Amino acid sequence: MSRPSSLEPPGDVTSSFTPQLLTPKNQSVAHLGGSQVEGEENQTELLMESPPVVSLMDILPPELVARIFISCLPNSHYIVPDRTTAPLLLTQICSPWRMFALQTSMLWSSAFLRITDSHIIHKSQSLLNILREWLSRSGTCLISLSIDHFVSPHFLHSVVDIATDLVSVAAPHSHRWKRIFLHVPNTCLDPLGRLNESATPMLEVLELNEAIIEPDGPLSRLTMLSNSPRLHTLALLQIAPSVQLALPWPSLTSLFVSSSAYGRCWSASQWLNVLALAPNLSMCTLAVSGVQDGRLPVHPVTLQDLCALRVDSRHSVGLGMLLDGLVLPDLMIFEVKVHSGSWPHSEITSMIKRSECLIYYSTLEGMIGDASQIIQFLFLTPWLCELSFSPSSNSPGITETLLSAMTIRSSVDAATQLVPNLTSLKLYDMLNFSKQSLSRLVRSRWDDSRPPGTKRLMQVTLHPKRFSWLALDPSNLDLEGCVEQGLRLDLRLS
Repeated sequence: MSRPSSLEPPGDVTSSFTPQLLTPKNQSVAHLGGSQVEGEENQTELLMESPPVVSLMDILPPELVARIFISCLPNSHYIVPDRTTAPLLLTQICSPWRMFALQTSMLWSSAFLRITDSHIIHKSQSLLNILREWLSRSGTCLISLSIDHFVSPHFLHSVVDIATDLVSVAAPHSHRWKRIFLHVPNTCLDPLGRLNESATPMLEVLELNEAIIEPDGPLSRLTMLSNSPRLHTLALLQIAPSVQLALPWPSLTSLFVSSSAYGRCWSASQWLNVLALAPNLSMCTLAVSGVQDGRLPVHPVTLQDLCALRVDSRHSVGLGMLLDGLVLPDLMIFEVKVHSGSWPHSEITSMIKRSECLIYYSTLEGMIGDASQIIQFLFLTPWLCELSFSPSSNSPGITETLLSAMTIRSSVDAATQLVPNLTSLKLYDMLNFSKQSLSRLVRSRWDDSRPPGTKRLMQVTLHPKRFSWLALDPSNLDLEGCVEQGLRLDLRLS
């Protein structure tokens, strides 16, 4: 028998076996195909019968969604535009969220804009674009706006152009201002000087931390605040003596006029006349000159609600006249800085006795009194829990006598000790005492052997001048045990 020339089987074999082998398989494929089609039809029917998928945005009332979105905002009066936080973050989740966020005006009612080196180097318009976008999206909402700068010294002159543009863009929206913080050069505030008396009817807080109010300056008399009945907080850098501000004084609860290093400021008589117009003040920071330029009020000015008074006095005479004209029954925070003159000891003690106030926090800076005067001050303030001294080089400084008087005697009742409630003591600059006296004071107020009713001294801050003994040997204070047990000791050079 000859061998076939190909590998294919003989035709009779193929014809007899192929139908039998392929028919069941074809039938199975057909059956499976039919099942798949049937399954797809069933799935389509189920999808048609099922209710459509809806998002929570469609279920919740718009007012509730808005409140949820608003609750996502950072807890700050002024919000930094940042893609990682609301409101910008909410616009990146999905299209419905973005649409709803853009339509929620309250999300865009606050902005914190800071001019940096980068904005100046690249001549960036990003801050202007952000401000315009925020003002547009905020609709009719009241707005809170902060503009400041943090640049290298050699870029300070370039801040003016950017800051002026930002203030100019914000000024036309003054009728919607609620809180405004402008820490920009005085020359950038020209747009504010052009606002009329009714320009800020909703304004509550105005902080102009570099504003110098002069007769011929851009703000002259701040006429835009004449009709701002909601204004309760005002902060300025400096007010020239010849300026008389027409402000809604009765509505003010916080007033801050800090004054520049050598700036002109109001006299004691001017301040007393102004404070008489602002009976609802609770916090006041002011700079007073030593000029005697007018009559003092016949009767002392009583500020029933004033709990914090901070005075920067060019001369002790000004501080003395100011305190002689005040009654502050609710005073709890008392901070004074005297640049020149002698410590107005009698005026300070008279004010405390006359007011019958309970002072809890006090800072004495500059030309403070000698040890005997400070001891008498501490005797009148037994409720003090935080005390800070920062004497100037012309003053007696913090002496051994003062520290000895403040050292607790275990055999003496707490009621007769100086400042038995003291928990924080801060000493700066002229520290004229030995390390042994400091160690005794701290240990007497830390150890468990202190008299009942005497609080533990928890914090001691020492910032001496470089030529003091602490600068030579800062570590050997013999207070390691107290520090290990929890005493917070902060030691550095001024």
